[in-house]
Formats: sequence, C-alpha cells, structure tokens
Amino acid sequence: MLKAATGFFVSIALLSCSPKKSTSVVKSIPIGVLIGSWLNCESYSRGAIIGIKSSALIYTFKDDKTLQMRADYYTDESCQDLFTAAEAEKYLKEMSALSKTPIPKDVRDAVEELSQPIIEEIPYQATLVPMGEVGAIDFISLQKPSFTSYRIEGNSLYIAHVCLEDECEALGDSPTSRAMNILESDKFVRK
Repeated sequence: MLKAATGFFVSIALLSCSPKKSTSVVKSIPIGVLIGSWLNCESYSRGAIIGIKSSALIYTFKDDKTLQMRADYYTDESCQDLFTAAEAEKYLKEMSALSKTPIPKDVRDAVEELSQPIIEEIPYQATLVPMGEVGAIDFISLQKPSFTSYRIEGNSLYIAHVCLEDECEALGDSPTSRAMNILESDKFVRK
C-alpha cells in the first residue's frame, strides 16, 4: 500500500476550478494551513507481517511548494516503535532457522527494505477552500491525468483515495463530483 502510494505521485498541478458556493458563514482556511506534517497510522489488526504491526504515511507540506511523502513500518499498532534493520535481521535469522535453508537474496532484500523509510519529494499546489469544504489537487500519475481531493476539519486532514485516469472520466472533474470521492478518504492528524 505505502509503496504504491509513493508511486502515484509524480507531479502535481493545480486545477483552476472554483470551490462550491456556501450560503453559511464559514471560516476560510488560512494561507499556509497545509504547511507542516500530517500523519496517517494504519494498524494491521488482523495479523502482523513479519513482526510489522502498523505503518505510517507522513505528508510534510513545505513553504517552497514541495511535498515530502514518507512511509515507515512499525512493530507496534500505534506507529511508535520503528521496524529497524536489527528487527529485519532477527526475522531473517528466525526464518532461516525454521526453513533450515539460506534465505534467497530477493527475500532478504525485500525484508531489509522494509526497515528503511520510503521518502519521495514532489512539487505540489492546492486550492484554498473554506474550512470543511472540498479542495482539489490534480497531478500526473504514471503519465496519466489523475486527481485527489482533500478537506480540513479542525486538526484533521482528509485526503481521498487517488482517482486514476479511467475513474476520473467516470467521476468527472467538477468540485461536486470530487466531493463524492472524499467519502473514501484517509484521515491524517497534524503531527
């Protein structure tokens, strides 16, 4: 999941669409409210993968319009204890002892890779919309037009699952259709 998420973001470009009109008085998102780090921790409550019980995706929006995406794996369910190189080596030794054979290089490399953070930096731009309403982010994913949407409520940032090119055609690219996509979103909290 996390590796796939980092692959989605190649380049982000701003779509010039207007936010929907609201008849109520709403507080606008201050300029720079996205600036900072946002954390999404996902627990693997149905079973650990080689001792990994959770993963975290951290989005850090920077002043220079750079978004750093970082993914890490953890040995607890609350994204506190990092899965380290020592943990990976311990698992590989246990696996080798159980199978009574050497661990294949590709398996060893894959397990060791999990102990390293996945970090990607991409340019970003985002529309500013009233608090609680949906903003849009357009980008190119795997050389195809794609988009996602976001909403900020209090200290929570909701980012919708990425819409790939064929889904975008079905959902449309208006603020209203993007708002529907936010129903299936990931919650990030300010870090």
